[in-house]
Amino acid sequence: CKKEGIIPITGMEAYICQDARDTKEKPRHLTMLVQNETGWHNLLKMCSYAHLVGFHKRPRVDYEQVLKHSDGLIFMSGCVNSVMKPDHGEKFFCEDLADQAEVYIEIMPHNHPLQIEWNLDCLEISEDYGIPLVATHDVHYILKEDEESQEVLLAIQRGAKWNDPNRWKFDFHNLHLATADEIIAGFIKQKLPRSIYIPAMKRTVEIARKCSGFQISKQEVHLPLPPSVTGDEFKFLEQLCVKGYYDKIGSLFELEYEQRMDYELSVIKSKGFVRYFLIVWDFINWVKKHSSVYSPGRGSAAGSLVTYLVGITGVDPIKYGLLFSRFINEERIDLPDIDMDIPDTLRGEAIQYLRDTYGNENVAGISTFLKMKARLVIRDVARVFDIDLKEVDTFAKSVDKSVQDAIDLEVEQYQKKCEEIDNNKRDKEREKKKEDIKQQMFHYKHPDVIKHALKLEGQCRGYSRHAAGAVISNESLSDGRQTYLAERGNNIVVGWDMSDCEHAGLLKLDVLGLKTLTVL
Repeated sequence: CKKEGIIPITGMEAYICQDARDTKEKPRHLTMLVQNETGWHNLLKMCSYAHLVGFHKRPRVDYEQVLKHSDGLIFMSGCVNSVMKPDHGEKFFCEDLADQAEVYIEIMPHNHPLQIEWNLDCLEISEDYGIPLVATHDVHYILKEDEESQEVLLAIQRGAKWNDPNRWKFDFHNLHLATADEIIAGFIKQKLPRSIYIPAMKRTVEIARKCSGFQISKQEVHLPLPPSVTGDEFKFLEQLCVKGYYDKIGSLFELEYEQRMDYELSVIKSKGFVRYFLIVWDFINWVKKHSSVYSPGRGSAAGSLVTYLVGITGVDPIKYGLLFSRFINEERIDLPDIDMDIPDTLRGEAIQYLRDTYGNENVAGISTFLKMKARLVIRDVARVFDIDLKEVDTFAKSVDKSVQDAIDLEVEQYQKKCEEIDNNKRDKEREKKKEDIKQQMFHYKHPDVIKHALKLEGQCRGYSRHAAGAVISNESLSDGRQTYLAERGNNIVVGWDMSDCEHAGLLKLDVLGLKTLTVL
């Protein structure tokens, strides 16, 4: 957002129940916006609760949790499926929550009978309880012309065909990011008085200003100390290195080894990575006790003498001329990343060991977000339009980095064939042959597929769990300071992907279970 000159407002549309543990209760909507750091932490706490306790088909939070974590948040009543519906939580929103937090009742300009009727209900509730109205707009896509692409996305999600008259889609239009003039025009169509919607629109801007000062701040890394470490942690690491030298290299310190060890230790200490090395050392020790085979070191970590001396890797970097600076150096701000490969049959036990050692709520997996990449998006959209799979496959295989690349390649091939045809000046059917070639080009033959694929490329398609990544924290990961927790399959994961984990102060461990090591 900042890169594009947009002011970000952080929040979520929550599914809310009176009791999130009751799977029979129908959830309603509640909008929550973050004003400050306290509100951000409270939002994360509710998000963890919604995923781990209240999850039924979707994450759900309840009245008690909202009241408990309302500080630093602004609450709005949501869309037609509002928490404020009389059969649900009118009293909760208008009395209980309004007594302790800033709340607003949303009115929307959509030209739909349900919305028009609900707006009138909102006017009455606002007057009865003295709660201010705010103008909002239900946005599902940015531009008006994106509506059809949104329908294609819904069809992809539900495995539906475009020509199916019963496929699910929105029964009203204009769910784009509307301009102020479009909002006013919508309210005029609803015959709402100007004295109602203009103050409500001004409050939209006021709320935006109240929330625009918050930024998700970069967190410091706080790691626990393994129970096996005693005394001063840096001296403990230093002693492990000295012992490792005598065990692996000899009884007398050679100058090159001594200087390299002292330098590496000083860099590790100055950058605050001592605990990370001790956590990895402790973990590798556990692996050695439970398996005769483990990775001797992969990637840049093999360039560290310290990792070799303490037994994390099995390669002497000085003997093989490997560079420590590829792994850690004083100029780079990157966190260290030691890949730990273990037999795949041992991975479950290994993660459980980390949980037993540092606490169940202090260890979690990492989320991954599946993007609709070039080849995948072509196949997905073509499936909606029921295009022949062989034809789709031929085009999809020509895609390298993006859909546009594949189109450019087809155009380039077409131009070359046209030149060959033009060179044969006696050929009277040159133009017909060119047109025949053009008609066979996928992007020309199936313009709808290409149009929607270009718009949907890069969209998030779903989420999963990172195959190897795990994070360890000195604090409970459900306390809302750094992240929220969710369940992916049978695994508890943090809500962020790898790159966002670092911003949240979560250091990643790579514990990869390899079948190859199991075979060995």
